[in-house]
Amino acid sequence: MRLDRLKHDFQRSNSYKNRRQQSSIHHPLNLFISYFNNPPNYSSMRFSIAATISTLAFLVGVQASHTITLRNNCGWGVGLRIDNWSGSPYTGNARVDVGAGSSKSVVVPDGWDGRVCDVTGSGACANNCYGACSLAEFNMNSGGLNWYDISNILSYTVPQQISSSCGSVTCTSAGCPCDQAYRPGDTSGTCGGTGPVDQAVRACGSNDFTITYCP
Repeated sequence: MRLDRLKHDFQRSNSYKNRRQQSSIHHPLNLFISYFNNPPNYSSMRFSIAATISTLAFLVGVQASHTITLRNNCGWGVGLRIDNWSGSPYTGNARVDVGAGSSKSVVVPDGWDGRVCDVTGSGACANNCYGACSLAEFNMNSGGLNWYDISNILSYTVPQQISSSCGSVTCTSAGCPCDQAYRPGDTSGTCGGTGPVDQAVRACGSNDFTITYCP
């Protein structure tokens, strides 16, 4: 706290010095003289403003959404449910069926907090992902990062992998390593008390992700 306070005071001091210097530079007489010695280039200014607006629009577009590719390498069709938990809601089709050997993509908004669950043959998890099924969980742009994990706490029903440019987590059995997925029944998130909390969770600055079934 003391270091933060010292840093804050130093920044305030520099800010005051800068304002003093700027007030001298921006004196009306100095501005008048500067204007005639260096007339503004309006065409250059227009180009600079247009370029800045274009860049800002591009950056907003990049961060406004996230593409999740659903890839099915299984020998059977996979039925999936996309469920909102909190944050910015996903408004596309909640049910997505991906045939064997094919893939589909969904786009979720920045700030989305939700999950993609395996809808089993018995219909478990068809209603808002509540039931015995495997989940892929996401929290987009929380603290500037996108968080993700595989959860089998309610049940293990399908092998899956979540991958991004930052790395991947993979779980192909109910007993997969605890740093890859939450195990069935482990509500503590500590691998039965033998490890750190939430070791299966990853954080990444990448916008887009791929969930592979039967990786």
